[in-house]
Amino acid sequence: MTGKRLEGFDMPEDYIRLDKYLLKYCPVLVDFVSLPERKWDVLSRRFGQRMNKINIGVSEQGALVAETTLHDLIVQAEADIAIAKNFLLFIDNVFKDVLKFVPAHHHAKLRQAARNLLSNFDIQRSAYLDPLGELKALLSLLKNSDYKLIEIEFKLSNGKSADYYLIHPSGHKILIDVLNIHFKDGRIRNEVDLLSFLSKRIQDKLGEKTSGVDFMQLGKQFKLLPVVWCDFKDVHEYTAAFDTVEANFGTLPFCVMGQTSMGDGSYTFHFSTVKRLIEAYQKQINYGSGA
Repeated sequence: MTGKRLEGFDMPEDYIRLDKYLLKYCPVLVDFVSLPERKWDVLSRRFGQRMNKINIGVSEQGALVAETTLHDLIVQAEADIAIAKNFLLFIDNVFKDVLKFVPAHHHAKLRQAARNLLSNFDIQRSAYLDPLGELKALLSLLKNSDYKLIEIEFKLSNGKSADYYLIHPSGHKILIDVLNIHFKDGRIRNEVDLLSFLSKRIQDKLGEKTSGVDFMQLGKQFKLLPVVWCDFKDVHEYTAAFDTVEANFGTLPFCVMGQTSMGDGSYTFHFSTVKRLIEAYQKQINYGSGA
């Protein structure tokens, strides 16, 4: 769900409070964020202003380029668009997993990430996918390894912070910072483009986060966990670029949010490493060909 172009959706006349509609699709998220009524009022007014300006732009220009917000998904779901409904269900399931796998004493800090999911937008820009990527990365680490979460937003000596501080039963300590990487339409034309693009993003983030920090003295290892938001073809066609960047910069394996059509108009969404996604695709191809 990374669509950028809105052709214009009319809000229902009674579209007054976003929580009223969000409760229909993401009740666990609404409960988790615990926003007071006045905050929902502020969010609702902001989104109403956004929709009004988008509809004016569409009427004047025929279309308006704007990044999709979580609230746009609600509008689309109300218009019975299946992929929007399915993605909202996926988002709500993320918060079910947060309640299940993340100890309760960490929920207060994760609550801010959930609120960012709702509020990080303006007229044309939106960053609701980034906190979602960070949460899915954390859940993947907790569900697929023996590491335990010690702290969220661990402060570094250079004034920056790492998203997560985890410890292994062996005593190994690791700091994880999630880097969301969004592919811009038409920017990735070949593997060289992708290699350059990924390398620049990783190099910049490592420089920003690690400059002036002695991790040996700190007694903790620092790793970037890159999460890419892109079309499957970009992952499948240029998989070698991801391997190269991982080897060059020592990142954790690249992860990707994938979507699969169920053939009946509905979709499922899954979070996995690029390698596992490609392996699953190859198995599906081989199975279909009888290999």
